[in-house]
Amino acid sequence: FLKPNLVKITHKTIIYLNPTIMNMKERIVVNPKIMVGKPIIRGTRIPVDAILNRLADGMSISDILEEYPNITEEDIRAALIYVSHVIAGEQIIPMVEAA
Repeated sequence: FLKPNLVKITHKTIIYLNPTIMNMKERIVVNPKIMVGKPIIRGTRIPVDAILNRLADGMSISDILEEYPNITEEDIRAALIYVSHVIAGEQIIPMVEAA
């Protein structure tokens, strides 16, 4: 899901060359033992989709930070970056109705 110029793979080690992606990887965690494996903000039980739903509902970043005082604006941005990378990796196959 990453563009080739953003990643360097050496001896089975992945090095993220883009600091934004590195930041996202430090802030978003997927652990099957926490929230049934939903992506969450590290150090919390706040799922990424909860942040996205609040943004979609029209909440501002400051409103979200008031509701969740233990996260930062960078955490919210990391959630958005995470989702954009997940969506970028999706393949959409149009459904065609039979005649």
